[in-house]
Amino acid sequence: MISYFHNKTCLIVSKHQKEIVIAPILKAKLGMICVSNSTIDTDALGTFTGDIERVKSPYETVKEKCLLAMNQPKIDFIIANEGSFGLHPFIPLITADEEFICLYDVHENEFITEKMLFYETNFSSVKITNLVELDTVLLNLKFPSHGIILRSTGVIIKDLFDLSIIRSSINKILIEEGHCYIDTDMRAMHNPTRMKCIEQLTMKFANTLLSTCNQCGWHGFRIIEHKEGLKCSLCNRPTKSTLYHLYRCKKCNFEKKNIFPHKKVAEDPTYCDWCNP
Repeated sequence: MISYFHNKTCLIVSKHQKEIVIAPILKAKLGMICVSNSTIDTDALGTFTGDIERVKSPYETVKEKCLLAMNQPKIDFIIANEGSFGLHPFIPLITADEEFICLYDVHENEFITEKMLFYETNFSSVKITNLVELDTVLLNLKFPSHGIILRSTGVIIKDLFDLSIIRSSINKILIEEGHCYIDTDMRAMHNPTRMKCIEQLTMKFANTLLSTCNQCGWHGFRIIEHKEGLKCSLCNRPTKSTLYHLYRCKKCNFEKKNIFPHKKVAEDPTYCDWCNP
C-alpha cells in the first residue's frame, strides 16, 4: 500500500521547524513529497508559555492544527504534531512528554493519529531569587543547547541565547519583583531533546501508515487497545502485562488480535500482584 503515499504531497504544519526530523522519514519510508509552511499560526491553538491557553485536549488540538492548512492548494496530506508536558501519569515525581502526531487525508477526509509517552524531557520551571543560582539552574536545564524562557508577572521573554542578556534581564526582574521563573523552552527548534522524541514518534507513525488491513488492504491498520491479562508463570493468574494488541481498520472495521505481542507467553512473578503484592 506504499503506492498510496508515493509521490503524494504532504504539508507539514509547524512554526517550530519540526519538518527537519519529520520530512526525511516520510520521504524515505513512504515516498512522500514533503513541503512545510511556518506561516500557519498554530500558536493560536495554545502555547507552552500559557500566554495563549490551549482549550482543547492534545488529541483534538493536533487535528485542529491539520485543519488550519485546509485552504492550501495541491496538497494530498497534512501532518501536524502536538506535545503535552507534565507529571508522568503512573510514576510519581517524574516528568514526561506525551507527543501526538496526526495525518489528515484531504481526499478521504480521514484523520490517522499516533502518540508516544517519553521520559526523556528537560521540562521544568525554576524560581530563583538571586543571580548566584543562575549558573546551576541553566546547567540543569541544558542551556545553551536547549533554550530557556524568562517569566514574571505579566512578562514572558523568549528567544534568549546570550548569557549577558539573560543576566541583565533576570536582574531587572529581580529588582522589580524579587523573584524570576526560568522555564525550559519546549518549542521544538530550541529543544533538541523534544525534537528527538518527535523523530522517534514519526518513525513509529510511518510504520503505522505502512501497516495494511488483512481484509481490505487499507493503510493505517493500527492498535486501538492494549489488553492486559498475561498470566503469571507461577500462579497462573492474570497480570497487568499485555496479553494482546487489538488492531482495527478504519475503512472496513475489520479487527485482529495479536496475541503475545512482546513474545512472552507468561509473565515473571516479579510483576504479578498476587505473587509480589
